[in-house]
Amino acid sequence: MTPAAENPNRRILDLVMELASGVRHRQETLAAAVLETDPGNIKALQILGRIRATQEKADVARRYFERAREFVDLSVLLTRERKYEEAFVAAERAIESDPVRAHAQLAGLYSEIGGAQRSMQRHTDLGLALAPDHAQLRMYRAILALGRGDFPAGWADLKYRAWHQQLAQSCPCPEWKGEPLEDKTLLVIGEEGMGDQVMYARFLPVLWKFHPQRILLRPGDALARLFHESFQGIEIVNSQGEMEGADVDYWIDTASLGALGLEDRGTVGMVSPYLRINPESGRRAARLLALLSPTSGRLRVGLVWAGRPEHPQDRNRSLTFQDFAPLLELEGVDFYSMQFGTAAAENDRIPDLAGHCLDAYDSAAMMENLDLLISVDTLPVHIAGALGKPVWVLVRNPIDWRWGNPEERNDWYPTVRQFRYQPMEQVAEALRELTK
Repeated sequence: MTPAAENPNRRILDLVMELASGVRHRQETLAAAVLETDPGNIKALQILGRIRATQEKADVARRYFERAREFVDLSVLLTRERKYEEAFVAAERAIESDPVRAHAQLAGLYSEIGGAQRSMQRHTDLGLALAPDHAQLRMYRAILALGRGDFPAGWADLKYRAWHQQLAQSCPCPEWKGEPLEDKTLLVIGEEGMGDQVMYARFLPVLWKFHPQRILLRPGDALARLFHESFQGIEIVNSQGEMEGADVDYWIDTASLGALGLEDRGTVGMVSPYLRINPESGRRAARLLALLSPTSGRLRVGLVWAGRPEHPQDRNRSLTFQDFAPLLELEGVDFYSMQFGTAAAENDRIPDLAGHCLDAYDSAAMMENLDLLISVDTLPVHIAGALGKPVWVLVRNPIDWRWGNPEERNDWYPTVRQFRYQPMEQVAEALRELTK
C-alpha cells in the first residue's frame, strides 16, 4: 500500500497544528520579551522550554526546564531521548509541587518501558484520586483494563482519549450512546490508526440490529474500498461534500462501539472473518504472484518489517529488512514484501507485492493468496487477521494492550500467533517446522 494512502481524518489534527504554530510564534515572542526584564519568570521559561522541545532542541529545552524547575516537562523530554533513569528522577521530584502531572508522567514512563503494570496502576490510581477526570490518567487506566481483558472498564475510560474529545467538540450532531435509531442516520468515524479501524470494524454489522435508516462510515481513503466490499449496506463517505450533504442524526467513533456492549454479541474473539474481497480481485493477485515466483508447492510468506514512522511507538515496534535475514535462508519458502512506505526501499532480495497495491483492498487481495504473514505490529497484521489468514506478529516492548498485558491474550484474531521479544532465529525455527 502506498504511503499516500493516509487517513484523511488526520486533516482535522493538521489544521489544529497549523493554528497552534501561529500561537506558538506569538508565545515565543512574548516569553522572550518577558525574560529580558524578568530572567527568572517561571511561566516564560516553561513556554520557551516547550517550544524548543517541539523544535527538537533538547539541550536548550532542558536548560529552560531546569531553570524553571519544571520537572514534569523535563521528564517528558528525557523520556523522548530514552534517558529513562533521569526521566524517573525528574518526575519523582515533581510529586510534591505538581502531583497530578507527576503521577501521570510516571504512569506513562512505566507504560513506555513495559512490564511494570503494578507500578503503572499505582501511579494511575494516585493521580486519579486527586483528579478523577484527568484525561491521560483515564487513558492509562483504560489501557491497563483492556490489557487484562476487562473490556467494560476499559471501554468506559477509552472515551477520554484525545481523538474522541476532539470529535466531541467538532461534530455538530449528538454522540450516539445507544439511543433508538429507527428512521435515523448514524455516522461512524474511523480512528486515527488504520489498524485500530480494522480491528474495531468487527462491530459494524451489529449496528443493523439497532434498525438505523442509514449507516455512514468515514474510514479514510486507504480503507474505503475494503470496507465498501466487506460491509454491505454501509455507505462510505470521505469527502467534505459528502459529509455536508448527509443529514446525520448521531455520530460515534469506531473505538466507542465496544462501550455499547457490542463485544457481548460475539464480535470479540471473531467467530469468522469479517473482511472480504471480490473473488476476481483474488484471482488477479494470484496471477501476479505466479508471475513473480512461478515455483509451485512452496510456502508463500509475506513480510512487513516496519510501521509508519509517525506512530508514537514506532521506534519500539519497527525493525529493518536486514533483521529478517535469518528467515530468508530457509529452503522451501517463497518470501514476498508487503512492506509499505519508505522502509520498502530496504528490500533488495525478495519480490515486492506492496508496490502493486494502491490501498488496503489490494493488500487484502494479495494476502488472500499467501500462506502466512510475518509482521511487526502494524496495519497488515489487522487486515490479515480480519481475513482469517495466518499471521505471526512480532511483539516488542512495550506490548500494546490488544495482545494482552501482562499475560498474553488473543481476544481479537484467532489466526494470530504472537512472538514476544523472541529473536528472529526462533521465528525461523518455527517457520522451518511449517515446511517439513
